[in-house]
Amino acid sequence: MSDEGKLRAEAVVRALHPTMEIIRHGRNLAHSHAIFRKIVMDHELMQRQKGDEGAHSLRMLRRLVTNSIVLDLVAFWETDERSPSQSLSLPGALYRLEQELSERPDLFTFPLPGGDRGFSIATRHLRKIIASAKSSPRYNRLKNHRDKYIAHKLTKTRREATAELPLPIYEDVDRLALYSLVALRELSRSIYPMGSSPGEVYEKATRSVTAMIRAWNPRLGKRVLPPT
Repeated sequence: MSDEGKLRAEAVVRALHPTMEIIRHGRNLAHSHAIFRKIVMDHELMQRQKGDEGAHSLRMLRRLVTNSIVLDLVAFWETDERSPSQSLSLPGALYRLEQELSERPDLFTFPLPGGDRGFSIATRHLRKIIASAKSSPRYNRLKNHRDKYIAHKLTKTRREATAELPLPIYEDVDRLALYSLVALRELSRSIYPMGSSPGEVYEKATRSVTAMIRAWNPRLGKRVLPPT
């Protein structure tokens, strides 16, 4: 390979590495969301465990699952403002990609999944999705909760020193997770293919989690209640 070819290959790896990491993060997030819906938001499962010896352990499990997905969700959207290109998050991946392309517009000699026009549309759309997600009350409530109760143990966060923030609700987790899968679908369609679609990954994860729960209790019904 020529020196120019090596430089191009290195630039492609630099540009796409964060995106590949986000695809992997997104696949794990889809699975975490399926677990969250079945373990934390399934009212029937909670009712069946009420009052028996496993109730306390189930509450602890629900707390661990919730904390885990909150960490993953916030990390998916978060950016280090001082060094955005170092953030392995959706905004960080997009920033790195656009930075590399501004320096080398001819970077990609191979066809992107959505074509050049699809790539341009996808990046504009992703910027809007990111802005909408990061300015949403759901994201801000979950980020504050992460800082105050999961990443640290604080009496008050810096955000709470300037404004009162309500506690997040389970629906915040559910809705932001779904919004993350929408962003992942856009990324997968036009920039970097993830193999299975986010919806297919989520459905497969749901089947896996349902099978796991049925192993605990074969009589457990199939119905998943909507968030309340």
